Amino acid sequence: MARGAPRSYNLDLFTDEAAVAAGARLEPWPNTRRFPLNVDHHQVQEQVLGDLRGSECKTGTDHVIRYEIVVCPGFFAYRFAKHYLVPADSDEDHVPLLEPQSAGRHGYKPFMKQLSSFEEETRYIAKNLKRMHDEGMQWLDMCIVYQSRWMGEELHRALQAVGIPTQWLASQHHKKSFRPSEDSVKLMTMHSSKGLEFPLVAIPGIGFMPGKKKDLAAEAKLLYVAMTRSTEKLVLTCHEESEFVQLLAAGC
Repeated sequence: MARGAPRSYNLDLFTDEAAVAAGARLEPWPNTRRFPLNVDHHQVQEQVLGDLRGSECKTGTDHVIRYEIVVCPGFFAYRFAKHYLVPADSDEDHVPLLEPQSAGRHGYKPFMKQLSSFEEETRYIAKNLKRMHDEGMQWLDMCIVYQSRWMGEELHRALQAVGIPTQWLASQHHKKSFRPSEDSVKLMTMHSSKGLEFPLVAIPGIGFMPGKKKDLAAEAKLLYVAMTRSTEKLVLTCHEESEFVQLLAAGC
């Protein structure tokens, strides 16, 4: 590689473990090389790992390779939903399943956290929101999206218990007085979240989906809409097993 021309890779397919195993420095780089999502990911990964293994990976050498590990929550959601929905098709809600055309915005790898009860899910989410706030994220950049009213009640209690300011869209009255600029965590149903976006979105209770006697495609679309509310960080939790849990835990 020529001096002064470090290569950079922006890949959804990379994991921290793979990078560490390759001996790489995890270092952000503004001139990120992007690959289309329809590229042969195995071929690209082999190319990147080969470059990394042949590099000293030290600043100032002729063979510095810098890259960012980026996962677009929208692509993660797409990989899930394509098992149940038809790409570019839409229903009466006008919510099409669209394949992202690039790695998208900077993000963190979405993950599924399995816990012992829904109460533990609420505590886990509250703890992580506080941690993110301590690290500099504003409350207004966070949203918790749930499916059923009883979930909202438990989540609201858990957030209040640890002193997290919360704006709960619990009724039509609350929805009409929605204040997006207020520095508080937004708590709302999956249906209410449509059209909104937040840097961090947490979705508990995945184990209750799909619901018994519910239309599988409709449930998948509802969860797809909820996951695509996230622009950077997506946290999923469950305490029950379900078809959706198994698929999401496997990375779709």
